[in-house]
Amino acid sequence: MLLEEMLKDERTEGRIEGRHEGKIDSILSILSSHGNIPEWVSRKIRSEKDSATLD
Repeated sequence: MLLEEMLKDERTEGRIEGRHEGKIDSILSILSSHGNIPEWVSRKIRSEKDSATLD
């Protein structure tokens, strides 16, 4: 039972991380469609850990 719970938690964390990375990719894609993104802006967006902030 403990192993099943651990695997479930890891899958949940993986889904959350995937959504977070998807938000970052979407933001960078939208910005790049309007021109070059300064490196500092890209780093700032990629380093953001709060999904609500990315929203």
